[in-house]
Amino acid sequence: MAYVHLVSNNRNIKVKNTDELEENSDLNLDFDASGKVIGIEFFGFTALKFRDMNNVKKIYTKNQSDKGIIYSFRLADIKPKKSVQVNGLVLYFKGEEFEDFVGLDITDVNLYGREILDSLTI
Repeated sequence: MAYVHLVSNNRNIKVKNTDELEENSDLNLDFDASGKVIGIEFFGFTALKFRDMNNVKKIYTKNQSDKGIIYSFRLADIKPKKSVQVNGLVLYFKGEEFEDFVGLDITDVNLYGREILDSLTI
């Protein structure tokens, strides 16, 4: 298993609920009380992609899109074929069947906090 903290690795943030991503059972999303995704659990083949990322603190690049500022995390520079939107996030997948996670964008900067995201930006 691999785990990615989206906004903080502060252990005091409480997980209110965990939901398996319907489109890909290798991903479980952890939500806080406000409904924001605070972390993602990765299993199976997807988890292996994270083995070289232990203790990496800064994971995002900050980009301008037609909808404003977004914060992006990518495991590979691959054009995704499928995406899923969940509470201010867009999760990207290489395969047509939502397999092979390749990254995410945080599109709701206000929900996730610009200052926190900037502190996690490369």
